[in-house]
Amino acid sequence: MKIVLIMLVFVCANMFVQGQQIPGFISIDCGAPNDYVDPHSGGIYFETDTGYVDTGENREVSTDYLGIPYAGFSKNMRIFPNGTRNCYTLRPQKGKNNKYIIRVSFFYGNYDARNITPVFDVYVDTNYWFTANLSNSYRREIIYFSSRDYIQLCLINSGNGVPFISALELRLLDSGIYPFDSGVALDMLARNALGMTRKNYRYPEDPFDRFWYRYSLSGLQTVVNTTTLTIDPNTNPYKVPIEVLESAQVFNDTQGWTNSSSPSDKWYIYMHFMEIQELQQNQLREFSISIDNAVVAMETLQFSTVTTFLSQMLSGQTTISFNLTSTARSTLPPLLNAFEIYKVLDLPNPMTASGDFDAINNVRKTYRLEQSEDSWQGDPCIPAIDMWSGLNCSNDSTPVIISLNLSSRDLSGTIIPAFANLTMLQSLDLSNNQLTGPVPDFFAQMTTLKILNLNRNNLNGSLPHDLLKKKKDGTMLLSYDGNTNLCDSNSCSGKGLSSRITVSIIASTLSVVVVVILLVARVVISRNLRKSSDGRTSDMSKNRVFSYSELQCITDDFKTIIGQGGFGKVYHGILEDGMEVAVKVLSRSSRHGHKEFEAEVKLLMIVHHRNLVSLIGYCDDPDNMALIYEYMSNGNLRSYLSKNHPHVLRWPRRLQIAIDAAQGMEYLHCGYTSFGNFNRKSDVYSFGIVLFELITGHPALMKENGKLTHIVRWVSPRIERGDIESLVDPRLRGDFEAASAQKIVEVAMSCVAAAAARRPDMSRVLSELKGCMALEIHSTESQRMGTSEMGYSFETTFEITSPSLGMLPPDAR
Repeated sequence: MKIVLIMLVFVCANMFVQGQQIPGFISIDCGAPNDYVDPHSGGIYFETDTGYVDTGENREVSTDYLGIPYAGFSKNMRIFPNGTRNCYTLRPQKGKNNKYIIRVSFFYGNYDARNITPVFDVYVDTNYWFTANLSNSYRREIIYFSSRDYIQLCLINSGNGVPFISALELRLLDSGIYPFDSGVALDMLARNALGMTRKNYRYPEDPFDRFWYRYSLSGLQTVVNTTTLTIDPNTNPYKVPIEVLESAQVFNDTQGWTNSSSPSDKWYIYMHFMEIQELQQNQLREFSISIDNAVVAMETLQFSTVTTFLSQMLSGQTTISFNLTSTARSTLPPLLNAFEIYKVLDLPNPMTASGDFDAINNVRKTYRLEQSEDSWQGDPCIPAIDMWSGLNCSNDSTPVIISLNLSSRDLSGTIIPAFANLTMLQSLDLSNNQLTGPVPDFFAQMTTLKILNLNRNNLNGSLPHDLLKKKKDGTMLLSYDGNTNLCDSNSCSGKGLSSRITVSIIASTLSVVVVVILLVARVVISRNLRKSSDGRTSDMSKNRVFSYSELQCITDDFKTIIGQGGFGKVYHGILEDGMEVAVKVLSRSSRHGHKEFEAEVKLLMIVHHRNLVSLIGYCDDPDNMALIYEYMSNGNLRSYLSKNHPHVLRWPRRLQIAIDAAQGMEYLHCGYTSFGNFNRKSDVYSFGIVLFELITGHPALMKENGKLTHIVRWVSPRIERGDIESLVDPRLRGDFEAASAQKIVEVAMSCVAAAAARRPDMSRVLSELKGCMALEIHSTESQRMGTSEMGYSFETTFEITSPSLGMLPPDAR
């Protein structure tokens, strides 16, 4: 009987705790072992963070702090020692198109016994909120309009300690209050109650759980209501608590409030007034409100009636001040009960399309990709420097996923329908996994999908007829080798057959394709729409077949040579509509044959990436074969690194060039093209040379003491003695972040390792380069430089010319 009673008590207690959940609230005690009701927070029900975050470790503050009566959540925290970006995902009950208070709290409590508080960045969805430069405890709050059913709170490791968080809270607000324009949020700087006797109020006095802090303006008289107040709710849409309004401070005509700010800051001020003294018939409290000495409003107060004043958005000054001044007919001085001040936070970065976000997170959860070494966290596409590994996204106002490489990611189980919800996907690589079951029909219905690699899985059954049809008519590059129980519809006679697709031609020409495209890898700095030299948007979906006579006309009988490589000479040309092109003509002495040329054209026709030059068309004349590309009018990278160029490429620009080129190379290596690895390591070597050119400003072959020297031989002794600064282009005059320079030198050295097996793959190179950019961004000086350098509104493109593979040492192939 005792056991039964104990169980009943437990159940009843649990029902009581569950009953304390407040509609519109999410309250998370990060790192806590269990849910609870916190008496220090107005009886609010706090949950553990299970289900809200996939990464991190639980910790508890030092025993020295356990006896201090802080809020309940100050005891625990979740730390994030691994990964650059770690995120909580909140899905409020009311969902999108609502305003929410988002509040984060940090209590360090010397949990790691180092007594050094970390510094890290905090993002809401894809936008920077603030840098947590902590004392022992810290709290920050924002009013945020969510256009999605989910909100992500991300902690970004900037290399200055392990990010952590103690509590994360969300509160639903009424839609009609705190108005602001789209594309911004309100970052709370002050919410003060004047003359209040208690230190602060929150829930349950405030239904939105806003914190109201006691505050007194120096030299002003405090007045407190001594009668029973009943507030008309129709006059109080902001639901300011009566406990906040029943005290106030009386203003002298010469006094006000002043706060320093930056000229670039933008602000809103909210003032809450209520007459708390019953006035005689001949008494009047009327006053003007001035902001920065300009009268902006007039108020006449009435007993127990709330008036809220909202300023226009303020900007362009280094101080913000307000004054209350009695009118000529007023018999009483002004008073102010409470005020709030918010800094306007711009939210410039878009978010990945919601359908793509949901689909890729479904993939992430199903195949447990958050458990991998390079866990996917936050938004898949934004910010670009931290795009999820294996992904490429469109350059649209609302980015979508256009390629997905999940090769060798230890995927198991069946192929889930979530892939079909990536509606703009062009390339999907699922090779080298343990996927089972049939190949789904939905792949054939994905109209944008041009490349599908299913090689080396455990798939079975018959390939869908419509998918085979796409393979046959050339609208999809389909491969499915290595699935012993998978067969096409013409060979299913009870005996499993492997794929009959012929990949030998593609494999044999792949390295040439990679080198050719590396030679014209284009780097887009501003990430605007891809445009040709005359401003037209390139149409990548159509490739034209040219006759040889047309090529003669286009190139003015092959008059101007603009480049030369193993394929042949490259000529400048102009199409009949005025568009400039580069015409690469196959040399008769080239090793490329007709079949290889056809395979290359077919492959290039489906290569669409924002950092790779587009194929406009080709000439398939038996004796005169050529490829026609869009023309890169801004020249090549070498010219921009030349000492004779009038403008110096700043360090952030060089890092972005490296990242964008790496994204193009990673797409080539890891998208449609997982058909062989023979020359990938050579490509990585060549890319390492390009990195050293960016770092040093020197060409791959340079003169030293009158002799030609390979750039790797020049940098090696300097790296060995740790003299990194002497490597960096002297034209930068030391204006670079030392940590990012050190890291990119390490990346470049790994790329040019003598043993090919020791060189990283392009995915790893790209990830490391993004880390270099993160170090640069999080340097105070580089933020200043980076903003001016990366903020151009025009588009800059380059051709990156890699060193000839003939320059590689024998063991570097």
